[in-house]
Amino acid sequence: MWVNREKSNFFFSELEAIRAWSSWPWNLGGDFNIVRFPEERRGGCCMSRGMKLFDDFVRRQNLVDLPLNGALFTYSVGSVDLSMSRLDRFLMEAGWNHHFGITAEIPLYRFNSDHRAILLKGDERVRGPFPFHFELMWFQHPNLME
Repeated sequence: MWVNREKSNFFFSELEAIRAWSSWPWNLGGDFNIVRFPEERRGGCCMSRGMKLFDDFVRRQNLVDLPLNGALFTYSVGSVDLSMSRLDRFLMEAGWNHHFGITAEIPLYRFNSDHRAILLKGDERVRGPFPFHFELMWFQHPNLME
């Protein structure tokens, strides 16, 4: 896939400008229409200028790029999947991951699309105190007062 360097520069500059509007933890998700590393494209062999721009953006913004569990690619085209890439992903600040406990990206099956949807999986920790429950039947227990 050929990516226009000027458009990529503009896209990443726009995202950085949007980021400056808020101090809340940041999470970006979707089809970035570019891979970050050569191995994210079937047959990829070298780092392109577009990939370098994308990787520089992720590093400058201190974003976490979680691994995709269960698949290598999120996009494929052709009846025999001749072209396959990881175009879809979530990028998040460490604060987002810490607050919401995101642990993995799980690719879902493709339905009527050349892209796979991605599910963000959270950890299994229980957050916050457990609520106290009192059952009325406990009043009937002979040792309640003890």
